[in-house]
Amino acid sequence: MGYLENCKVSARTKIELEDTEKFRAECGDQIPKFLLSWLDYDDNAAVLIAAGEKTLYGAFKAIRDYASKHKTGSCAYVPSEKAMELVLEYFGQEEPQAVIEGGLMYKVMMDEAARFKPYGTETPKSEAETTESGTKGIENGTDAQETETVTSPSEQKTQPVAEKTKAKNDLSALNALSLEDLGL
Repeated sequence: MGYLENCKVSARTKIELEDTEKFRAECGDQIPKFLLSWLDYDDNAAVLIAAGEKTLYGAFKAIRDYASKHKTGSCAYVPSEKAMELVLEYFGQEEPQAVIEGGLMYKVMMDEAARFKPYGTETPKSEAETTESGTKGIENGTDAQETETVTSPSEQKTQPVAEKTKAKNDLSALNALSLEDLGL
């Protein structure tokens, strides 16, 4: 195993060890998710995360300090792009804005979209079900070629609508009706 692979393993382990229930209760889960996306996106991230005494809590503190300096009254807000920049600066990334605009923001958004499960879709419950169907779920956004099995809208059960509650001229389906159908 080469130096870079060792750094990646070390950085991933460091993130997973620090990402505890106590940390999530106080700071949320966005910083670990962001760091894992950055780790997958840029080889330099592995070196910066693994080296030194930088921690997840330190990155959270950098964002919190920025928010407290820029608050209005008792309200504070840090846009996601600025929060990413602060985390990258904390870990020692040179020109963090260039990294974000160079594709890291897109990577983070795609990883977040891969974790999204629309309401009503089913996910395989076990690895056995996954391998039987011939697909594999996405794990930590590591392989863009893997897909996840979801139920299509046509396969989902429709909920019966009581005839009393359904209006005669249902305007929710306006795109399917002509003006003549509405009596206009």
